[in-house]
Amino acid sequence: MSIYNKEKTEYFNKAMQSIWDVQTIKPDEIVLVQDGKLTDDLYSVIGEWKNKLADILKVIPLEQNV
Repeated sequence: MSIYNKEKTEYFNKAMQSIWDVQTIKPDEIVLVQDGKLTDDLYSVIGEWKNKLADILKVIPLEQNV
């Protein structure tokens, strides 16, 4: 999935909960593309998910929004 600076943290959290918390069968990998620079709040919530999921969550940062 991708995320950009205008995304709301609540929506990102709901998406991640749907992918991870609610599923009976968990994915082996979740790829998150950071589409350009993000807000501090988004970086914070991504960090929380990264701590929770460790190597399951792969974060791919892009320098500019594309």
